Amino acid sequence: MSLYIPFDRYDSIGGPSSFMRNLKTYSELVDFKYESRLSSAGAVFFPVKYPIKKLKRFKKYGGKIIQRLDGIYYPSKHGSKYLDLNSEIKEIYLDLAD
Repeated sequence: MSLYIPFDRYDSIGGPSSFMRNLKTYSELVDFKYESRLSSAGAVFFPVKYPIKKLKRFKKYGGKIIQRLDGIYYPSKHGSKYLDLNSEIKEIYLDLAD
């Protein structure tokens, strides 16, 4: 099964972006083949979240979704907004991720 990894979406500093940079470096080192477009893949791998509309459509047509949870929002840092900030992440985890 071909795999799409959206490396281009993670170019900042921090947990998920650092993970994706390291994964890209390693995948190139070992010559791991991955798709450059979601429409060409049978599965998608991403950290934390990805546009939910795209994921729902992808899932509808049999795509597999692999979500790596890292960098979610905590009440100690984000106050009462943490539930809203995590809502899409939670929906992907509970309803879409394989």
